[in-house]
Amino acid sequence: LLPPSTASTAAHALGLTATALLAGCARGMELSISGEQYDAVSSAMDNAERYYRLTAPGVLLRHSNGSTCTPARAFRTVAQVYLETRSDASLLAAALAFFDVVCLGALWYGTGNLAAPMAVALAVNWVDYAALHAALPHEPASQGPDRH
Repeated sequence: LLPPSTASTAAHALGLTATALLAGCARGMELSISGEQYDAVSSAMDNAERYYRLTAPGVLLRHSNGSTCTPARAFRTVAQVYLETRSDASLLAAALAFFDVVCLGALWYGTGNLAAPMAVALAVNWVDYAALHAALPHEPASQGPDRH
């Protein structure tokens, strides 16, 4: 058996890892493409040739390198890139959520004070909130009803 301090540390690490995995999986699933979305994009990719044959017959698209392709092929390429990008983004979000929980848990365990990771988490989220708020268009505040 392990000494009490080592067993306690191992239990904390196991709990932290399980929590981080759960948070990572939840974030990844939240941002991943749903089955309905995948079916819709897949169906559109399958029907692209017929759609563009009816709506844009004989149209060829020219690339900057001089090559040509059909609109259906261009659409299928863009749709495939969309699916791959969503997949990559959800994997990155899952990894970041896992890393975030591990770092905050390690900070809590290291300091023995829950206020430290709470302050860090609030500071990180405040930066995101401030960036979103700054990006919003601002209208001047109304000074009350106009009196003419």
